[in-house]
Order: sequence, then C-alpha cells, then structure tokens
Amino acid sequence: MSPDGHFVAFIEVDLGIEGGVTIKPPQPVGLVVIDTTGVLIRRITDSTQRYAWCGSSCVGYVVGPSDETDLGFRPTAAKIIDVSTGVSELLAGPPWPTIFSYAIFDSSLYIAHPTVNGFSVRRYKSSTHQVTQTTRLGVSFSEDGRFYLSLEPSGRPPRLVESERDQIVPNPKLDLLGVAEMWLPSGDAHLLIRRAGPHSPAAPRPNTNGRPAVEPLARRPLDADYLVYDAESLRTIRSLHGLFPKWGSPHGVVPFLSEGRINAIARLQRK
Repeated sequence: MSPDGHFVAFIEVDLGIEGGVTIKPPQPVGLVVIDTTGVLIRRITDSTQRYAWCGSSCVGYVVGPSDETDLGFRPTAAKIIDVSTGVSELLAGPPWPTIFSYAIFDSSLYIAHPTVNGFSVRRYKSSTHQVTQTTRLGVSFSEDGRFYLSLEPSGRPPRLVESERDQIVPNPKLDLLGVAEMWLPSGDAHLLIRRAGPHSPAAPRPNTNGRPAVEPLARRPLDADYLVYDAESLRTIRSLHGLFPKWGSPHGVVPFLSEGRINAIARLQRK
C-alpha cells in the first residue's frame, strides 16, 4: 500500500495457463495501481519485475524480461511514475537498480544494484526528483533512520549499520538470535528477528474415515517465535509468537496474527 494508505499496487502476472493446462512459465505483465475501493488508477504495461512506493502517489520500478539467472530477470530500465498524473521519468542506467526501499524518515527512495565488491546505493528524493550517489551499505532503514541493515551476498545474514557514519555495529549476538526480518513502525529502531526453528504444526485431524487428513504444509504458513531487538541499546525488549502475514498495509501499521486474532502493531512499548 502507499504510505498514506490510499492506493494499492501489485504486479499483474500471466500464469501461462490455457484451458487448465500450463503452456509456459508465469510472466509479469505490468504494474497495476488501484484505490482502496478497487477502482483502477493506473496500469503500467511494462514488464515490471520489482517496485516500491516513493511517496503518496510515487512508485519506482524496474522492468525487463524474465530469465534463469540468480536474479530471475534481466533489467532493461528503471522508472519513477506519479500514479495520479501518469507522468514518468527514467532513472539513469545501466546498471539498473534491482532493489528498492522507501525510507520514511527522509522521504526518499533508496535504490541499489549489485557490483563486484557488494552493492551500490543511490537515493531518489521525490520532492526534488534528484538522484544522488550514497555511501550506504544497504537500503532497509529503521523508523527513525539511525540504523539500517546491510545488503550482503546471497547466503550471508545482514549486519546492523549505524547510519550517521555508515559503520557496522559490532554485535556478534545479533546473528545468534535469529533472522532479521524487518523494522517495526515503533518510531525508534526496533528490529524484528525471527527465531530459528518454527514450531511444528499440530497433528493432523482424522477425517470421516478415521484416517489422517493430508494437509500440504507448504500452503500453510507456520507460527514462529519472534524477538523485538532495540538497535540503540543492543538488547531484546519484547518477544512475540504468531505470524506476520504478507499483507499490504499503510505506513505505520504491521499486521500480526496471534492465537487466531488479527493485531495491528503500530507502536511498541518497551517491556
């Protein structure tokens, strides 16, 4: 969802199915933006692969054909569009950015592309339409902007970085706690960490014939244990158990399912 909660964006996909038969792999068709009543606001027919909001009506996206590389597609262009007016602009490249993340603390879209030595990160300021090179090591910022997570090669966990000087925070315990998932909208620097080893699912219920029911586990996300880590004090301040679904939500709200109830995490109190 857009930061103000007025629009919803998604990538439209051709599933490659005709008459119930798969004839080709799924392919992105374009980027679609609707309002919260379902009215179509904008359809961008470029083959959009990735995108991110960069303001209340601003979207940055990269296009290109799918392929079998590690990236999964070949970027051919990156653009910024105002979905309200349809006015778009081309981001400089190549190389084209492949990673987008909006930072609410400075109203900027951070864009990155892989390099031989890591990643190169640029900043797009929506108010001035300027793109500048940065010394950032990643694009995922805390709510207050004081910390962010580094971009690392595949298989390596992200590291905690202090924003003012772009310096790695030496804290070996962070890697031992679990997997860093995202920053929470707490107003501070609260990092959500998923503990390793989610709980096993409950035993299958018997069906009417008395035989165990078969349930495809891949289609049923499992609850897990989470920790809320305060990057400033370098300590855990809260624990959670449940599921963070991949639902769209406006800025400042994160949906959380726990014990069958839907909760909206908006601001966490220290515990």
